[in-house]
Amino acid sequence: MKGFEVSVAIVIPVGPDYGHLPEQLAALAGQEDPLEAGVEVVLSCNGSDQAEVERLTARVEWPANWRVRAIDSSERRGPSHARNAGWRSTAATFVVFCDADDLVGPTWLAGLVGELESAELASGVFDYKRLNPGGVGTWGEVGVASLPRKFRHLPFVPSGNLGAHRALLERLDGFDESFDRSEDVDFSWRAQYSGARVALAPGALLSVRRRESGDALFQQAREDAHFDVPLLHRHREHGALWSLRDLLREAAGVAVALVQAPFGGGYRAKLSTRSGRFIGHVLAAPQMLRG
Repeated sequence: MKGFEVSVAIVIPVGPDYGHLPEQLAALAGQEDPLEAGVEVVLSCNGSDQAEVERLTARVEWPANWRVRAIDSSERRGPSHARNAGWRSTAATFVVFCDADDLVGPTWLAGLVGELESAELASGVFDYKRLNPGGVGTWGEVGVASLPRKFRHLPFVPSGNLGAHRALLERLDGFDESFDRSEDVDFSWRAQYSGARVALAPGALLSVRRRESGDALFQQAREDAHFDVPLLHRHREHGALWSLRDLLREAAGVAVALVQAPFGGGYRAKLSTRSGRFIGHVLAAPQMLRG
């Protein structure tokens, strides 16, 4: 689109499993306040079929001042690279990120961009009930009314509901692509070390789609725990803390979830996640405790 000036970019990493992408695209196109500034939607295809993604976007009726395009970021697999390729492909002043399988609320974009007027980094709020069956979304909610924290350290912004100034992304060289998990925690903490202000946007609601099977939740949590090792090592000198006391708390949490598990799907999901994280941390403990 010749002469199109972009002020805001929406970057969506699209992996090989993108069956819910049409719902997310429709939710984006239906924003109640689509903004007067030029908006660009960048779908960063990382293992997905770019031609099919382009066909899906063509079926959506987008606001008049929006431009939508797909790029190929498959030269290196992983969400960090997909997000980096997405924001680097646009000249937008503000960049917001969401995931292909979640669902943005009707004021999501305006909420995030509004906070970015006074903060370099912003998070929306999260809903876990709308997209998750059988109570799976009723436990372990984070970012519902405040920014989440990890390792008794600074707050962080989850990457699926994150807005940032382009200048901040450039200053930090984006997300660290050596992190397959917790890249958002690392990015948020590095942003705050650099002096960035972090804000919470109550109007930027995102409904999160969790994995449905117990095995998938267990494996996801175990893998997340594995990547806590490099995260802790990098940020321990800045105040991130983890000890055997934390591991004992996790063991107690698993015991509680085990007692609750017979009473519903949400409790069984809690058990799967807590067990996966606990076992992952048990295996990683020798490295995590090393100074």
